[in-house]
Amino acid sequence: MKLCTASPRARQIIGLVMVVVLLSSSLPAYAQYEVERKDFPGKRQLTKLARGLANIFSGWAEIPKEIYTQSKEAEMFGSVVFAGPVVGAGKALARTATGIFETVTFFLPIPEDYAPIIEPEYVF
Repeated sequence: MKLCTASPRARQIIGLVMVVVLLSSSLPAYAQYEVERKDFPGKRQLTKLARGLANIFSGWAEIPKEIYTQSKEAEMFGSVVFAGPVVGAGKALARTATGIFETVTFFLPIPEDYAPIIEPEYVF
């Protein structure tokens, strides 16, 4: 007695459809888990740590960003060539130092409520 008389190709398609239906049925439960997980213990500390690491490794990007900003605001070429890199280097140093501070003190509520020290929080 044969239970399934479908061709092998049809059985593969039926099996794939069953797998997709089975996996998609768990999506609402996963979505609910994500909503409930938004405020897990230590979230602010980990956000401060991630922000600190991002600022350490992307602080150098302040230099080309500031050159671009100076070129849009300045009317003279000399200010782009000299002011952009100098201002960018200063901002890069400040962002990198802030990143080091936030990384080292990520577990302490400094400043209050783990707020970002430098604005914007990230280079871009």
